[in-house]
Amino acid sequence: MKKITLSLIFVLLVSLLPTRGIADNNPESQDQNERYYQMFRSFFEKHASLSPDLTNIFPFGTPHFLDDLEQKHSITIKNITYKNRDLVVLEVLFMDWEGGAWVNSAKNIMTYDANEYVIEMLLLAWEEGVWINAMKYFMTNNNYGWPLVTLGKAWDPEQLTWVDMIRMTTSYDQGIYPLETLMEFYFQGAWMNMMNMFYTWSNDLLMEILTLSWDFMALQWEYDTKEIFTYDANDLNIEKLNLDWDGMAWVNETIKYLFYDGQGHNIENWTDSWENGVWVDYLHFLFYYDGSWNNIEEVSEIWYNSMWTNHERFLFTYDVNNNLIEELSMDWQSRGWEYVSKALFFYGTVGIDDDHGFEVNSINAEIIPNPFYFSTNIQLILNQDAYVTIGIYDLTGRCVKSLINEFMLSGEHLVTWDATDDGHVRINSGIYFCRIQVDQALRTYKVVVR
Repeated sequence: MKKITLSLIFVLLVSLLPTRGIADNNPESQDQNERYYQMFRSFFEKHASLSPDLTNIFPFGTPHFLDDLEQKHSITIKNITYKNRDLVVLEVLFMDWEGGAWVNSAKNIMTYDANEYVIEMLLLAWEEGVWINAMKYFMTNNNYGWPLVTLGKAWDPEQLTWVDMIRMTTSYDQGIYPLETLMEFYFQGAWMNMMNMFYTWSNDLLMEILTLSWDFMALQWEYDTKEIFTYDANDLNIEKLNLDWDGMAWVNETIKYLFYDGQGHNIENWTDSWENGVWVDYLHFLFYYDGSWNNIEEVSEIWYNSMWTNHERFLFTYDVNNNLIEELSMDWQSRGWEYVSKALFFYGTVGIDDDHGFEVNSINAEIIPNPFYFSTNIQLILNQDAYVTIGIYDLTGRCVKSLINEFMLSGEHLVTWDATDDGHVRINSGIYFCRIQVDQALRTYKVVVR
């Protein structure tokens, strides 16, 4: 799945700003627009890698015309359990390799609500030895944590205030499956269309993303790109075709082939580009994992002068609890791999009282297989005796099956669910949630019944 960063959005955004078919005869307004234009272009060209991953805003892919701008620095906001305290990424520090040393570049600070959903992201830039405001994003989420509206504001250093810049609004089916994402930017006191993305689903699988862009001259939506996904019998994405609209018809641009090991881990990707009516080699990615199946390295090669040449390399470091703590980026130069940038991840807890005076259980659970047809196993490990409840809930929040509600001893436990409700009736296929509570701790897992 491609990652989209806020810097990419704004690199695109500033390229669309003033004089792109929008008339304004007010000289004062034109001067202000030009100032914003230059300010944002300068900032994002200098700090192109500072922005967080917005995969949760565009959860299932990105418009392909952004691919060439795609930056590898990104934040993966994920919940990690440690002593039953859900750790979330609170801060990410971005650094660049300059003159043989690491120097600050940017910083991202996240704010969460009591449900551990991101509600605010503050981006700071390192300028002349001090941190300065850059961007701020406000998220309004639905009950499942998916963003409904994301509002992005830029810091105006002359007016010393936050100014509206971008807005993204997403609608969902059943609160989970994105149907449409509208991107707008703020221009001369009004929100202007920018991009519209439509998602097509089949049996819980994303099949297509259609992207429209706004024509400021014709004042209408026009086709832009299309992404088509193909899956194998195990519902693994094995092919992604990218098409561009040439004004008359859809034309091939790139095609990606994805390969997996026996456990479903992506280990290799090949990307071909469409040139002169044929597919030709373009990019090759290799992915490496540690014993805990953490992605520890990615290496890309590019087809150049009729041969594969090293291109980029990314190294990922984790702590003892498998939390990502560092992402290191390198480029291939004539004398070998050279540092480019890195991101350092800092974690903390949200809405948890750390003054209990005692150690509580960790929720260490895994559901295998998932998705499943007939039955699945919930593997639970307790580091001490605890009262445990396990229930299955549908999309409306109704408990359809109570599996466990009892005191359990420390150690390993296996709970089987046969896809029936409390009345022993087979449930319908679809998405359900397995809610596991161990003493005061609570964690929810998505389960797919075929």
